[in-house]
Amino acid sequence: MQIRQTRLAFLCASVLVLVDGQESNVKECTSTYYWSLNALDQTPCMVAAHLIATCGRDATMNSIPSGTHYLGPSASAANECMCSSVTYSMVSACAGCQERIWEDWPTWSMNCKNKSLTTFPRVVPKTTQVPEWASLNLSQTGNTFDAVKASRVAIFFSPVSPTSSATYTIIPLGILPTSSSIPTPISPSNRAHLNLGAIIGGVVGTVTVLMSIAILLLWRFMQSLKQSEQKQYSTKDSVAFPKPYSKGSETSSISTLDTYSTAS
Repeated sequence: MQIRQTRLAFLCASVLVLVDGQESNVKECTSTYYWSLNALDQTPCMVAAHLIATCGRDATMNSIPSGTHYLGPSASAANECMCSSVTYSMVSACAGCQERIWEDWPTWSMNCKNKSLTTFPRVVPKTTQVPEWASLNLSQTGNTFDAVKASRVAIFFSPVSPTSSATYTIIPLGILPTSSSIPTPISPSNRAHLNLGAIIGGVVGTVTVLMSIAILLLWRFMQSLKQSEQKQYSTKDSVAFPKPYSKGSETSSISTLDTYSTAS
């Protein structure tokens, strides 16, 4: 029992350490959690430290040993910052960033009298930025931090262009439920493929229209040429043939001729 209490005390201390400012020695994440960095390239550990400190407690979020996890607030430390699902999500991502496990939301918030779900109750400091995935509704993710959904939201809202060399890896933890309200994002490579497909489609369509117009003009030209040749041939090969006349029309002019075309 004494060993367990000592271990719990160590874990609690891993979450909050009174220091001068907001600090974290977790400066980078594993490749599968690269998406968890915010727009300022801060790890979720650093963001969590800023959020915790917003309620008037200078804090640090340092790394923890393998086989341990961050604990939720004690009854005396359960303020509105610690009892926000946004803070919980950032702390959980901080654990995942180090390939550690994390508590579920009910366990984390069991000492909280007032809980904030999907929102942070204070003004976020200008020295940090809270990513969109931290506001996921935990009631729709099994009351725990869902790294798969969070990574997809991160990629969906990512400002990275299709030509950027940055890559994100979605953690292969299984298939998302079909009832998920999170839109499936278009990755940078997929956006590039979609743009290329649109360009190819436009070129093919334009070429098809131009070829159709060219074929129509060629057909009309051939028709015109054929008619012209027939006219010239008719005029060249026609012979004069006297128009028959009766005795009663001897005064008619014999020079009045009809034409008879040998082509007929």
